[in-house]
Amino acid sequence: MSAPAWEEKALCRERNVDFAPELAAKRYAARAKEVCRACPVTSPCLAAALAEERGLSSHFRDTVRGGLTPRERAALDRSQRQKENS
Repeated sequence: MSAPAWEEKALCRERNVDFAPELAAKRYAARAKEVCRACPVTSPCLAAALAEERGLSSHFRDTVRGGLTPRERAALDRSQRQKENS
């Protein structure tokens, strides 16, 4: 299975940024988010992360994706699901 076409344009593929969860300290997350802010495919990256991780707690999410940390994506996911159910 090949990667989605948008992944080819992701800046994190070109830059030396470590998005690893064990390095999710604030300074690493800040650096990763800086790359995401300049990335042309932040929106599809975030959409893919939210779709893949739907319903998971932040403990089961890894790395900065789409400009958000695992905790931020978990909160956004909860909010979106609450809106769908109301």
